[in-house]
Amino acid sequence: MKIGLIGNGAIANFARQELEKRGHTIVAVLLRAEKVSQNPSLNVGKVSDLPHSIDVMIDCAGHTALAAFGPAILARGIDVVTVSLGALADADVWESLTAAAKQGGSTLHLASGAIGALDCLQAARVGTIDSVTYRGRKPPQGWKGSPAEDRLDLDAMTTGAEV
Repeated sequence: MKIGLIGNGAIANFARQELEKRGHTIVAVLLRAEKVSQNPSLNVGKVSDLPHSIDVMIDCAGHTALAAFGPAILARGIDVVTVSLGALADADVWESLTAAAKQGGSTLHLASGAIGALDCLQAARVGTIDSVTYRGRKPPQGWKGSPAEDRLDLDAMTTGAEV
């Protein structure tokens, strides 16, 4: 399977290593245009520059990247796997992704990866759980594009933020 990644941070590097261990080939990494020069043989800055051989793109870059790149990828007929489920709370993002998937005959696959315990909670709902508290912690820049950006000055923070 030929796979493309969106992003090149910690999640993307982990995904890349694990996928390559399993014999898959990473054929492109889609990044913001200013980041492409870091590895121009693999990195691309536009969806139109993605190789036609890609079977699936895996979003490892977060809400903003999914909103920015997802519709064009799906419209090209390339499936997308994302853990950026929070981005779908924005009705405009949801509508653009679903319309693009219909147009391209592609699928947006939702993985709970970033909050892996969601699968456990889904299974546990048949029991007697009365409440759950979730605490997510990541570097301040990891919250860019999320509602946390409206509540906190992420650029001024130097330690992890918790929501």
